[in-house]
Amino acid sequence: MILALTWYEWFKAAHVLAAVLWVGGGAMLTIYAILTLRQNTPAETASFARKAGLIGERFFTPLSFVVLGFGFGLIENGHWGYDQFFVQFALGAWAVSALVGMFFLGPESKKLGELMPQRPPEDPEVQYRIRRILLIVRLDVLLLLASVFVMTTKPFL
Repeated sequence: MILALTWYEWFKAAHVLAAVLWVGGGAMLTIYAILTLRQNTPAETASFARKAGLIGERFFTPLSFVVLGFGFGLIENGHWGYDQFFVQFALGAWAVSALVGMFFLGPESKKLGELMPQRPPEDPEVQYRIRRILLIVRLDVLLLLASVFVMTTKPFL
C-alpha cells in the first residue's frame, strides 16, 4: 500500500512530532527537576543541572527550530495566514522562549558550568543559580504548553 500524503500532511506530522519531543520532553524534564529539588541533595541537583543544560542545548534548541520551520511550511501550504490568533500566539510564544533561551538560559547555564568545577555542589551560589534556572524553565514550559493548547483548539477561528 502506498502512503498517499500531501505536503501539508507531511509538514504537519513533522511539526507535531518535533513539538511533542520538544514540549513533552521539556515538561518531563521539568517534572524530574521538581522531584530532584525536593530530595534536597545538592550533588544530585548539580548533576541534573549539568545534564539538563546539555539536553537543552543539543536536543531542545534544534527541535524548536524544526517546529518553527515546519510551522511556516504549514502556514504557507495550508493557506492559514499570519492574521490568525493561533499562529500569532504560537509565534509569540516561540519568540519569547527563544529570547529566554538566548539571553537568560544560555548565559546563565554557561556561568553555572564555569562555577561548578570551582565550587562544591553545596555552595549557595551554585544552588541559587540552579534553582533560578529551573524556575525560568518551568515558566517556559508553561508557556509552551499554553501554545500547544492554543494550536490544538484554535480559539477565535
